[in-house]
Amino acid sequence: MADERQTKKMNESSLYKVGDEVVFTLNEIQKEGVVFIFDANGTFERPRIPSYDILVENENMLYKHVPYDMVSKK
Repeated sequence: MADERQTKKMNESSLYKVGDEVVFTLNEIQKEGVVFIFDANGTFERPRIPSYDILVENENMLYKHVPYDMVSKK
Protein backbone atom coordinates (compact mmCIF):
# COMPACT_ATOMS: atom_id res chain seq x y z
CA MET A 1 0.00 0.00 0.00
CA ALA A 2 2.81 2.45 0.89
CA ASP A 3 4.53 1.67 -2.42
CA GLU A 4 1.34 2.59 -4.30
CA ARG A 5 1.10 5.95 -2.49
CA GLN A 6 4.75 6.68 -3.23
CA THR A 7 4.26 5.81 -6.89
CA LYS A 8 1.37 8.27 -7.13
CA LYS A 9 3.56 11.05 -5.65
CA MET A 10 6.24 10.53 -8.29
CA ASN A 11 6.08 12.20 -11.63
CA GLU A 12 8.58 12.49 -14.43
CA SER A 13 10.00 15.78 -13.20
CA SER A 14 10.80 14.34 -9.76
CA LEU A 15 12.81 11.41 -11.15
CA TYR A 16 16.55 11.72 -11.64
CA LYS A 17 18.15 11.10 -15.01
CA VAL A 18 21.40 9.49 -16.07
CA GLY A 19 24.18 11.99 -15.38
CA ASP A 20 22.39 13.80 -12.52
CA GLU A 21 24.51 14.44 -9.42
CA VAL A 22 22.80 12.98 -6.37
CA VAL A 23 23.37 12.11 -2.72
CA PHE A 24 22.19 9.15 -0.64
CA THR A 25 22.94 7.74 2.79
CA LEU A 26 24.20 4.21 3.39
CA ASN A 27 25.06 2.93 6.87
CA GLU A 28 24.80 6.51 8.19
CA ILE A 29 27.42 7.73 5.70
CA GLN A 30 26.42 10.24 3.05
CA LYS A 31 27.59 9.34 -0.45
CA GLU A 32 27.76 11.68 -3.45
CA GLY A 33 27.64 10.32 -6.94
CA VAL A 34 26.22 10.37 -10.43
CA VAL A 35 23.21 8.42 -11.70
CA PHE A 36 24.72 5.79 -13.96
CA ILE A 37 21.60 3.70 -14.65
CA PHE A 38 17.92 4.49 -14.06
CA ASP A 39 15.55 1.53 -13.56
CA ALA A 40 11.96 2.77 -13.88
CA ASN A 41 10.57 -0.69 -13.05
CA GLY A 42 12.13 -0.89 -9.58
CA THR A 43 13.53 -4.00 -7.90
CA PHE A 44 12.16 -7.44 -6.99
CA GLU A 45 11.39 -6.25 -3.45
CA ARG A 46 9.80 -2.96 -4.59
CA PRO A 47 8.62 -3.48 -8.16
CA ARG A 48 6.80 -0.16 -8.63
CA ILE A 49 9.42 2.09 -7.03
CA PRO A 50 12.20 3.26 -9.39
CA SER A 51 15.80 2.61 -8.43
CA TYR A 52 19.19 3.86 -9.54
CA ASP A 53 22.70 2.57 -9.98
CA ILE A 54 24.90 5.38 -8.67
CA LEU A 55 28.59 5.77 -9.43
CA VAL A 56 30.59 7.17 -6.51
CA GLU A 57 33.82 8.07 -8.26
CA ASN A 58 35.99 8.82 -5.21
CA GLU A 59 35.37 5.21 -4.04
CA ASN A 60 35.49 3.75 -7.56
CA MET A 61 32.22 2.03 -6.62
CA LEU A 62 28.89 1.49 -8.35
CA TYR A 63 26.02 1.21 -5.85
CA LYS A 64 23.22 -0.80 -7.43
CA HIS A 65 19.46 -0.70 -6.90
CA VAL A 66 19.41 2.39 -4.67
CA PRO A 67 15.68 3.09 -4.15
CA TYR A 68 14.13 6.37 -5.29
CA ASP A 69 13.23 7.37 -1.74
CA MET A 70 16.87 7.18 -0.57
CA VAL A 71 18.15 9.59 -3.24
CA SER A 72 18.09 13.38 -3.35
CA LYS A 73 19.51 16.04 -5.66
CA LYS A 74 23.03 17.23 -4.84
